[in-house]
Amino acid sequence: MGTTDSDATEQALLSALERLKSGAPTHPDLAKAVEMGKLRINVSAVAKEAGCSRTLIGYSGCAYPEVRTAVLEAIPASRRTGETMKEEVLRLRNEVSELEDKIAVRDTTYAELVLRTRAHERGILPSGKRVNRATRGERRASLSIVGGGGNRADDAGGSKS
Repeated sequence: MGTTDSDATEQALLSALERLKSGAPTHPDLAKAVEMGKLRINVSAVAKEAGCSRTLIGYSGCAYPEVRTAVLEAIPASRRTGETMKEEVLRLRNEVSELEDKIAVRDTTYAELVLRTRAHERGILPSGKRVNRATRGERRASLSIVGGGGNRADDAGGSKS
């Protein structure tokens, strides 16, 4: 008879955990917490939802270690590490600030590149001088550096090899 009661209690605790995870508790206090956006999954909330004592899953040598493990795994990682809500908010605000700084740097770099591109398209160097078109010899020399060879017949597929 003890195993049937034990199985029923374990099932009640697991069902309570699932209801809390889905945000649909049946206990009035927990339902109110959901409405206010303050429901926290923890050992006490699962026990309250199941209508059981929290000592059944509240410590490491408890009667239902599998249920306790499931409850602890359902707790968000930030809360498992002992981070309070204020600490988490502060950490997230700092992270947002760092990301905003990175976006500002990216936007500045992008704007500089746009200005340089526009100046280049107009043929103006950063110093303000106009760019002279490269001579044929300078163009061929630059092509030889990048492997172009400079011979149009080679580029068209008419190589002499």
